[in-house]
Amino acid sequence: MELVEFFQSGGAFMYPILAVFVLGLAIAVERLLVISATQKKPTGCGSS
Repeated sequence: MELVEFFQSGGAFMYPILAVFVLGLAIAVERLLVISATQKKPTGCGSS
C-alpha cells in the first residue's frame, strides 16, 4: 500500500495527526537550530 493511500484510508482523523506532526517537527528543527547556534558562541562564563 502506498503512503498516500494509507493516509487517505485513515479518514478525517489523519489530518489533525498530520498537523500535529508537522508542528512538532517544526518546533524540533527550530530548537535544534537555536541550540546549535548558542553552543558555537563563547558564553564568557567565569571571566571577569
